[in-house]
Amino acid sequence: MKTKDIAHTFQNGGRSDNECLKMSVEYLRKNKDSLSLRGIERQLKMPDTTLVKAVNGSQKLAKHWEEPLNNFLNNLKNCKCGSKKK
Repeated sequence: MKTKDIAHTFQNGGRSDNECLKMSVEYLRKNKDSLSLRGIERQLKMPDTTLVKAVNGSQKLAKHWEEPLNNFLNNLKNCKCGSKKK
């Protein structure tokens, strides 16, 4: 296993690249009514309909989109917008 792969596996709780990618797409699938998939594609500079097709299951998402998508989703999930400050 390459050092990069070991680091990725450690950072992602033992999940492989493929598992992480599937989890990201599944998260989007569950939340697609609340998110603009086209807006996410634009922000990540993805080709049009790439993410839409992955979420709808008509096309797999290319592995090279894993890191940008995971970073975007982690930022989204960790957003504290609107929360009350203590």
